[in-house]
Amino acid sequence: MLTAEKIEGLLKVQINCEEGRLLRLMSCDNSIKSIFVYHSFDSSIPCRFDLRVKTAISIFNDMVNYILQNEGNVDKSKIAEIDMNSILPTKEIIANAMIEIQNWYILLKEILEKCSLSELYERATKLSMMNYIILANFCGITDFCKNINNSRMLRRFSNFQNQTNQLSRGSIPLGAYLNEVQNHKEYIESMYKIYAEFELEEEDFLQFMLLFDIRKNKNILHKK
Repeated sequence: MLTAEKIEGLLKVQINCEEGRLLRLMSCDNSIKSIFVYHSFDSSIPCRFDLRVKTAISIFNDMVNYILQNEGNVDKSKIAEIDMNSILPTKEIIANAMIEIQNWYILLKEILEKCSLSELYERATKLSMMNYIILANFCGITDFCKNINNSRMLRRFSNFQNQTNQLSRGSIPLGAYLNEVQNHKEYIESMYKIYAEFELEEEDFLQFMLLFDIRKNKNILHKK
């Protein structure tokens, strides 16, 4: 269960974002930002920006727990701040999303251990991130109908697919391809390390996505 202490600890994990994690979280549309705006005139919530964001994270955490505990019998008035057009998460969808990442990681690892190219192409085409996409859409960080994708994981997966297609056409050197594979592998490992360090559970996965998977929106955060 994602406690207030764990939220505080996760927010303190260093990321490569000059503007800071909270501003990155608010740099694009997502569920926590929607909750932040929805409660912007709530006098019971602290006025300080960082405390308001943390409160929004806690509210989202409570909503996710409610949804997962009441699968198929959710009172939507209790999650009014969430986009009702999205598919609600279930424990099964979350478990399948984590399996999707695991399957991709296994392939990345085996590529670096010299699996045959013919096997690589076949296995790469069978990979799917559909359950992860459902969760990212619920979190509000993707909407492929509007060509919106602020998920670092999904962008990396798309890049991997494109890089594999380029390799199959001979338009990217094998060495360069393997460097990209190594980079994707290390990224997944770095995310898993944080997830394991805080002893997070499947019920915490969406909150983890919002805190670590959002890429910086360069159109909103101006370069100095």
